[in-house]
Amino acid sequence: MQDDRHLTSAPPPERPARATYDDATTRVCQAYPNVIADGALTNVVY
Repeated sequence: MQDDRHLTSAPPPERPARATYDDATTRVCQAYPNVIADGALTNVVY
């Protein structure tokens, strides 16, 4: 999941920070559905 770091970097001015966080979360959920289901990412610091 090291490759996902760029998803949570500072967002462009036209995009709110929350949208970037949600986009990254959505992509991680799509990429690792069983990890999310296990709750293993609960304590991940984005």
